[in-house]
Amino acid sequence: MAEETPREADLIRRLNKGEERAFETVFHKYYASLCFFANKFLKDNEAAKDIVQDVFVLLYEKKYQFPNLIALKAFLYNCVHDKSLNYIEKQHIRAKIEKSLEYPPNCSRLTQQDLIIRELEEKRRSRADS
Repeated sequence: MAEETPREADLIRRLNKGEERAFETVFHKYYASLCFFANKFLKDNEAAKDIVQDVFVLLYEKKYQFPNLIALKAFLYNCVHDKSLNYIEKQHIRAKIEKSLEYPPNCSRLTQQDLIIRELEEKRRSRADS
């Protein structure tokens, strides 16, 4: 395994201190490769970008401390991996729920407008009968 360069060590030190420029450097250095990584799971560029953005927001807000660049990269890739799998699981659950809510082919779907029309017709009939 390659030894960490002084430049990389300095980047981690500055990131750990909360320096904005260090965060920007990390973002620009890893954003594209993390999106590519997420998209391998998701097959959806926009969802991949959203997940990577969420991971960087987490990194920015939580102010994690990293002993070295390898730990930072492991954190970023593990977070993207986990969030991608969670996204896929939620999509599968959503699809199952939507499918369970579908009407059978032989059953008609009544719109709200249909229900209002039926109700008005019933009221008209009841008035006519009285």
